[in-house]
Amino acid sequence: MNSFSFQSALSGHYSRLLQWLGAHTARPGWAWRLALLCTGVSLFFGWPSYHRFFQGQEEFWVTLSHQADAPLTQQYHSPESHDAKIAFRLVPPLLGRLSPVATPAGRMAFIYLIQHLLGLATFYLLARLVERVSHDRPLAWLFTFGTCFIYLGKAAFYEVYGLFDGTAFFFMALALYVRNPWLAFLLLQGAYWTDERGVVAAAFVLLWHRLQGGPAGLSLRGLFRPDALNLAFVASLALYGGLRWWLGHHFGLHTPTGQGADAGFDVVRNNLLFAPLALVLTYELYWLYVLAGAAVLAARRQYGFLLGLAAAVGVMAVGALSVHDITRSFTYAFPALLLGIGVLASSEKIAFLRKMAFAIAGLCLLIPTCKFVESAYYWTVPMPLKLLMVAAGF
Repeated sequence: MNSFSFQSALSGHYSRLLQWLGAHTARPGWAWRLALLCTGVSLFFGWPSYHRFFQGQEEFWVTLSHQADAPLTQQYHSPESHDAKIAFRLVPPLLGRLSPVATPAGRMAFIYLIQHLLGLATFYLLARLVERVSHDRPLAWLFTFGTCFIYLGKAAFYEVYGLFDGTAFFFMALALYVRNPWLAFLLLQGAYWTDERGVVAAAFVLLWHRLQGGPAGLSLRGLFRPDALNLAFVASLALYGGLRWWLGHHFGLHTPTGQGADAGFDVVRNNLLFAPLALVLTYELYWLYVLAGAAVLAARRQYGFLLGLAAAVGVMAVGALSVHDITRSFTYAFPALLLGIGVLASSEKIAFLRKMAFAIAGLCLLIPTCKFVESAYYWTVPMPLKLLMVAAGF
């Protein structure tokens, strides 16, 4: 009887995978090929409801089309509705104005075509960012490929109802990628004016560029020193805040807040019952990068940077819990994953990090990607099942 060892089989497959990755990533264009692969895999495991474009128009599509026609005109909707909260989210309607088809469905399809392309570019940027901090392309490949199986890798493709987080994530990833702090925080304006959650997430971009600057910037004093990076960060927020005030003052644009707007601490209280699972499932096993990176920072006594990272994640978590769509809101903290792998790459052996990335990607494949919205979990349905559901009239 032939003996079989699962460990030996897995080890053999892993060795062959690394050999293939070594040869594949040594060729030019490896990151773009990976981005194309990730886009295809993401679409397979979370097929968008494209059939909606052939079944009439969603109410929000009409709202966005009106905003595209008159982006500086305040629209009035029920305060708790999504439609009432887009007055300052001007990037999507401005993209919609470029659509060759001026109908609500035509404009929405055009915006999502662009967002699909930006999602592909985001995969490319993630791969290059991990390569930059680790100097290891196979690790960058494994890390990036694994994001296909969490909400981060599906956001630019799956949502066709009027959510443009994939566009904001592209601007955030691009701000992480460029090295000039002034250019980085100028690019963040694209995220700010796509969704206000990008403003809350701007601190992660600051932390990333601090990490790139070396150990001197990781102390508490280093985080707050008056250098070009902090000045660019403050200027970015001031520019957004100033423009937002001016638009509100001169054009009457506003977003409902407080009681009745379905956002705030009342929603936090209602979400506490679901908070642990909703927050954990946002990143699934990718949390290990953040937790392991935090452990390294604590061991090095780099408490200033650790405190900054914990504060940024904490603020993002509270912000996510203050609205009904926890998963998509908390995904704006995705730079924390890159911060985690960046810290680990400076202390751990590449062989260990490759195994870690392989295990995390594989386990995330086994966990269904779910998003939490209004006290319910929704599965991002894979293509075969989604097509069967559409054929059956679901």
